[in-house]
Order: sequence, then C-alpha cells, then structure tokens
Amino acid sequence: MRVEPFPTDINESVLASLNDKLIRARKAYATIAFFTLSESNLSPDAWESLKMGSLCVDINYPTDLDKINSLHKKVNFHLYLFRTSNTAMKKEFKTPPSRFYKRPRYKLHSKFILFDYPDGLSEVIVGSHNWTISALRGGNIEQSVSIVSETDSQIIEEFRTLLNQVELKCEPYDPSKLNDYKNLQLDEDSDDTIDSLEVSDVDSLIENSNEFILVSKKKLPRVNLRQEIKLIIGPKCYISTVEKLTGKGGTEATMEELPVAVWLETSCVADPSLKSKEITSSNDYDYYHILKPDQTPTDYEHEEPVKEEFWDPRDIANCDESELGKISDYSNDLGLHPSEIYFAPAKYKKIQSKGGMKGPFRKTKK
Repeated sequence: MRVEPFPTDINESVLASLNDKLIRARKAYATIAFFTLSESNLSPDAWESLKMGSLCVDINYPTDLDKINSLHKKVNFHLYLFRTSNTAMKKEFKTPPSRFYKRPRYKLHSKFILFDYPDGLSEVIVGSHNWTISALRGGNIEQSVSIVSETDSQIIEEFRTLLNQVELKCEPYDPSKLNDYKNLQLDEDSDDTIDSLEVSDVDSLIENSNEFILVSKKKLPRVNLRQEIKLIIGPKCYISTVEKLTGKGGTEATMEELPVAVWLETSCVADPSLKSKEITSSNDYDYYHILKPDQTPTDYEHEEPVKEEFWDPRDIANCDESELGKISDYSNDLGLHPSEIYFAPAKYKKIQSKGGMKGPFRKTKK
C-alpha cells in the first residue's frame, strides 16, 4: 500500500492529474459536496469512467445544476435528496417546491473518489477537494491524501462500502425534474420565505460591520441562500446576502469577532452579549452567516401596520330588535345602562384562526 499527499505542494493544480487517473481507470466512484465543472474541463475518456461508475453530489449551492444537466448523459450522477410524495409535501408547504423530493437539512459534505485500475490496483483520494475550478486548479489551498492498494484489499473495500452507503441515500439524476431540483436549491416557492430583515441595532454593531450572524435556538426564518435580501436598520436599507445556513450539530467553521443578532419570530435584535465564536462552535443554535458589503444605504420609510378587524362595530341606532334584546341582557349582566353598551358581533372564524383563540366574545364594554 502506498500513501502520499495529493497534491504535494499547496496551490498546486490537480486537474490534469485527476484527468489522467480517470482515463486510466476502468471505473471511478466519487462523492463530493459541490460540482461546477464544465464538460471541457475533463477529456471525454475521463468522463466515461464516471459513467461506468457514479458521482454523488450535494444539491446545495454552489452546485451548478445546469452543468450537471448538460453532462448527465456522460456521467452517472446521483443527487443527495430525500424522496417524498406530493401529498406529504403539501402538508408542509402551501406551495411545495417539489412534488418528488425534499432537501435534507444537512449536507453531503464528504469528498473522496475511488479509481479501479485494470492492473488489479485501486486508488482512493480523500480530502478537501470539491469538483470546482477554484479547488482543482489550485486557486484554493486544498489538501487530500492518495491511498493506492490492491483492489480487494481491506482499506479499498471499506471505502467502497462507504461509497455504496452514500449512494443509497441519493437519488439518480432525472433531467425531467431539473426545475424541481432548482426550486429545492433556492427554496423560491416557499410561502414563508422572507425577502427583508429588520434589525434593532442600538449599538450600531450590525451597521458598522460587513458581516454578521443571525441566530436562533428555535427556528430561523426561511430565506433564499445567496440571493439579495433587504437589511433594514432604522431608517436605512442595505442590500445583503445570506451566505450559508448551519444547523445545530452541523458546525462548518468557527467564526470569530462577528456581531450577533437574535431572531425573534418577526424581527431580530443585535445582542452585544453574544459572541460569534461561542455561537458557531455550539450545538445549541441554528445560524445564518449574512454578508453586508460596503455600500451607501437607501432611505427606508416604515409602513404603518395594517389593523386587522375582528369585530363588526355598529351604533346602537343601527341595531335590529334581536340585537337590542341582547344589549339589554348584556347591560343587566354588566350593571350598565344600554346606552353604555358598544355592540360589535365577533367575526368568529377569524378570531378562532388566531392562535387557537376561542370566541366569539359575548360581552364587550366600550
């Protein structure tokens, strides 16, 4: 067995080496988080080995679904999704983003590839490389390890078992469902997606920073990842981008020295007592990492809240005989003169729909 770093130097391109290994292999099997390669980035013979094998990919951005679609006849793609039914989706979404699949809360984040060579040897490369140009051409500082051993050796078989387990959790790519995949990636069709975020920022922690994290121990609002969102701070409006969502137990990186805002059901409050390092290394919070690049904010005019009417108010002069009889009964019960009673029949169904309130309320004093 031979074990060595891949590549042997930082910022070294591995694209040509990957291409050569794929051509040499009879079959290749891989699992990666993000895929953004074009057909021209590898040779036709290199893609062929992935058609004979398989390539499992996480559906989350920046995975390029259009590029996967253009290559699906040349590569045996599998996407990390949960299969579901249209009926089940309608129970969770008023307008389901997909009739067939549900996006997993957490990601497929493992990155390794298994090459089976015709000479009885196999090679596993496991490490940090995603299949993106910035990773494979050496723009990022990435590091993986190459393990070469007999095809039937224990270490190769253990990796093969892991690959099989990942593939069982994925769904074969279906070009007819491309729009469903895209809707899942962006969550565009969710009825509860917000496009603006209002922050109470008394100490100007968020306003004076180019990035912050929005946290909650319960449930964060749904947003479109890597889409523009309005960030409202007092009379100012900034254009921001929600970079990523990390769930409880799914910490990807510790973020230090960033201001923290806490989500409070409909708005959020900057909290100077919370430290981003503790939040992002904890399993107690879900959080968004939000970018606010340098910009000149626009003026924001707050709209007056719309008052919801739950009652049908009317003057006593406009009440019919049955209503006047009720007023007389109510006034006696309350110890009031009928002229002191304000009659307003309840819109029962509307009241009942608000937080399980019971109604209608039978007696009302003006």
